Amino acid sequence: MKKPDCWLYEEYDTNGELRSSQIWTFLPSDLKQTIKLKDVHHVELTPMYKDIKAKQVYNKENKYDSKKLTEAFCGH
Repeated sequence: MKKPDCWLYEEYDTNGELRSSQIWTFLPSDLKQTIKLKDVHHVELTPMYKDIKAKQVYNKENKYDSKKLTEAFCGH
């Protein structure tokens, strides 16, 4: 079985409203200390896996046209 890359942690109150949502890189052994609100009804932990086929890569290259930038600012 594949190990999850991270966990989606969600706390819900007694009305079913989402109170907190976080992404964790670890699965805690004890949740007692993580539940801070007294009106938390239940907690959901959902395993998340990386989808390599859908990944998007961004690099630091600037892809602007200096001519358009100059025209936008009237050459100033």
